[in-house]
Amino acid sequence: MNFPDALLLLRAHELGLSTEGVIGAYILYNVAYAALSYPAGALSDRVPRHLVFAAGLVFFAAGYLGLGLIDDPTWVFPVLIVYGGFAAATDGVGKAWVSSLAPAQLQGRAQGLFQGLTGGGILVAGIWAGLAWATPGRCRCW
Repeated sequence: MNFPDALLLLRAHELGLSTEGVIGAYILYNVAYAALSYPAGALSDRVPRHLVFAAGLVFFAAGYLGLGLIDDPTWVFPVLIVYGGFAAATDGVGKAWVSSLAPAQLQGRAQGLFQGLTGGGILVAGIWAGLAWATPGRCRCW
């Protein structure tokens, strides 16, 4: 898990879920991610991968927007199922998409560049989110 994902769990706790409830929500997110990964991968074999990846980004936005707008902790669970669709439609599909774009002799470099840029983006997002979360009087975006 990276810090931007942890923000969702912190939000779930802030909405009133107990520690056990937050753990259950995280388990549900991972179950949704695992359950939706195969269908997302199979879909990306039939339609252009960039469309499946784009759908994953829509799920990402819906997950963050949903948790930002809700005020009832019972909605955390369906929102995290949607957010699990983000990981399912971007993780393996993104790697397959890069693989289909790069020539055979550049597969390693292409995957390394993709993973490096992805990791760098997550690092920047995590640093920004950590600073925002730890700053006294932080902007209450929820």
